[in-house]
Amino acid sequence: MPAAPASALATGSYSYSQGAVDIQVRNLTRTFGRVRANDTISLSFAAGQIHGVLGENGAGKSTLMKILAGFVRRDSGEVRLNGKPVSVRSPAHALRAGIGMVYQDPLDIPAFTVLENFFCAMPRSVGPSRAAARQRLIELAEQAGFVLNPDTPTAHLTVGQRQQLEIVRLLAWGVGALILDEPTTGITASQKDALFTASDAWQPGAGR
Repeated sequence: MPAAPASALATGSYSYSQGAVDIQVRNLTRTFGRVRANDTISLSFAAGQIHGVLGENGAGKSTLMKILAGFVRRDSGEVRLNGKPVSVRSPAHALRAGIGMVYQDPLDIPAFTVLENFFCAMPRSVGPSRAAARQRLIELAEQAGFVLNPDTPTAHLTVGQRQQLEIVRLLAWGVGALILDEPTTGITASQKDALFTASDAWQPGAGR
């Protein structure tokens, strides 16, 4: 059976980043009833690189990523960030630790504009006002090579544009590790090119 579309994890220093995050997973296990989604997994994601996670459908890729991003709790095992054991209890805790995740179906509010979605999710220390948020949105989008009109209703965006908005929101939080769940699924060829170009820009001199 061929591998399903990959998840990707980029660890690097983005604009406003807290710094690159080195992630180690040791003997991590997660079960759902009788299904063992992750079975004593041990692996590392070195800081300053782009990593791809491949596997068949049901292999546990998304579960592992959701554990790192705080959406799912592990049953046992250990997660270390920059060598220190952590208990990632929620997505908010993961963000504070420097880990953000973009889902295949991004988390946004369709009734809001691009700016409103960006502003409502932004730390007030980064965007204390709508004017500051607008400027930061434009700045980060330009740095990433994305075209995002702050006044466009989010409901009018394509899947690829919604993904770009979510990426920019997480960059505004200063994440040092960015998880992309099947990032090339449902987006156009030009949006894939923009994503790959942005990924290379986030990782100056880094390997894959």
